[in-house]
Amino acid sequence: MLSQKKLFSLLYHDIFDYPLTSEELNKWLAGSIISKKDIDIDFSDGYYFLKGRKKLVKKRLKRARYSKKKFSIAQKKALLIAKIPTVKFVGITGSLAMDNCKIDSDIDFILITKSHTLWITRLFVYLLLLITRTKVRHPKDSIENNKLCLNIWMDELNLKINKKNIYTAHELAQIKPLVDKDNVFSELIYANSWILKYWPNAVNLSKTFSGKSELNKKNTCFLIKFLNKLFFKAQLFYMKPKHTNEKTTLFQAFFHPNDLSIKVLKRLS
Repeated sequence: MLSQKKLFSLLYHDIFDYPLTSEELNKWLAGSIISKKDIDIDFSDGYYFLKGRKKLVKKRLKRARYSKKKFSIAQKKALLIAKIPTVKFVGITGSLAMDNCKIDSDIDFILITKSHTLWITRLFVYLLLLITRTKVRHPKDSIENNKLCLNIWMDELNLKINKKNIYTAHELAQIKPLVDKDNVFSELIYANSWILKYWPNAVNLSKTFSGKSELNKKNTCFLIKFLNKLFFKAQLFYMKPKHTNEKTTLFQAFFHPNDLSIKVLKRLS
């Protein structure tokens, strides 16, 4: 008999057609939020799932095979992007982070940049991808297969996520680091320790403070800050005709035109 917290985890992951192993049920043990719904479950081939959803086991195994190829592409492109000195972190987000890609899915990336260089870095990253003929997803692309989607950008001094709910907590906890300079990923997770409220076993919050944030604030020269602001305004102007619900500031950019957290929270209510 599974606990209520594990049953809730199954309910959550069923939204994404994702059955769980026993080990994964422990990792993705739900926090304080418990569903009021009655949940019946089944078990087959090492996976737990909601009753009547056995077909998800085959679907997950098939998606894992698709994800393997996409992960290989992501690794190569992350190493390419990391050649730009101001790139501090490149990680996989979205369905690929869970090995749950459809055959025609794109490859979602999160990038963390050196302080006060987000918009400078973003420009050079896209120039590099253009020069190397890397397939990049653009707004309203009808074909997404294996294209890079650089949809989350963060400055290393501004790692806190303001939108706190069970969906954004999971998206953070499932990130797979590909390039991590100076242990920035630990900084990201530590800055968002609130995710433990939703998924207490999903991340490790161990961290050693280095004081580098304060040092970087002092060492960033005026010219770099000025250029970053200039490039920010220029890129916003360029993106304005295509801008919908994306959240962009000088230190963070989230290019998600559709807020999936609304759908998820509705399904869980």
